[in-house]
Amino acid sequence: MAMNPDTAQRAMRAYDLMVRTGLGARPATEMCGTTSRTLVRWMDDNGIPWSYRRRGRGRPLQIVPQRTPQQLIPDFLEGLGAGRSATAVSADLGTTIATMASQTLPDRNGVDRPIMTKDPSSGRWKPAFVPVHRYSTVVYGKLESMDGTTLGRGGQAGPNASTTRGDNYTDIWWQFDLDPLTSTLDPVDAVRHHRDAILETLRRKLMRANISGSPVASSFLGSGKVRGAAVAANRWSGSGPLNVTMLEELLQRFNLRLVEVRMGVDDNVDPSGPRFMAVSDLSGPGPIKMPTGRFQVFFLDKNDVQAYPADGVRIRYRYDMSQET
Repeated sequence: MAMNPDTAQRAMRAYDLMVRTGLGARPATEMCGTTSRTLVRWMDDNGIPWSYRRRGRGRPLQIVPQRTPQQLIPDFLEGLGAGRSATAVSADLGTTIATMASQTLPDRNGVDRPIMTKDPSSGRWKPAFVPVHRYSTVVYGKLESMDGTTLGRGGQAGPNASTTRGDNYTDIWWQFDLDPLTSTLDPVDAVRHHRDAILETLRRKLMRANISGSPVASSFLGSGKVRGAAVAANRWSGSGPLNVTMLEELLQRFNLRLVEVRMGVDDNVDPSGPRFMAVSDLSGPGPIKMPTGRFQVFFLDKNDVQAYPADGVRIRYRYDMSQET
């Protein structure tokens, strides 16, 4: 029986996604609204060779359609980048070192270069290109007041917070959404490398007492407790105006601090396939990236989560990709 045209179209999209991005059958079929069984039937109907293979030692068997050497480049470079030998990676992919050594990719000047080079001292093949990921990133944490207490109940924070709490439950956290964060690092290393740098960027923007003439300053100086804390922190001389921070002006609380910082990343799969950058293009300085993220404070209760300000505070994060290596 012939396959329904709509079903065949979904299977074809899953196959196309697999050969262009290196995705396994399960995520590719889920993204395209089909199943691995339907994918296998469609490949059989269309005479496309496939097999069960392990993409790396210890990994489970996967459905792998036959691909051209050019289509094998992403998986091959991933294996080399993970420290595996060119011999082992070639065997897993059903190809040869000679075949893959002849494959090329363009550098940033459009010059085609071999995807790997041999280290003359060790004799091992090394990747000449690294994958470039585009991550959806969220950095979040708690807010601490001038007396060291956490605003809200302090029980939840971040995008996975839920409203299943008691009637009087309120939680407060800050969140900075940055998309995309372009990086040559895997998700774990991207968090390790960028979290503190992003936090420092937020602190420079939000926690510098450089706003003069703010109405909230007069409110602060009406409190003896705040006046004492401002003098102790060398923020106020005891007379005259008080400069405030952007974070203090937003939430009308003195000396707020960003604490308990966490970061998460999700890799955005590019439908056109993974991108690569030549190692030689990362010699520095640059490439320089300056994505803009959105900072908000979230208030959670039983029935709702509200973000303030509604449109967020736009903050640019500048970094040098050559410093990631």
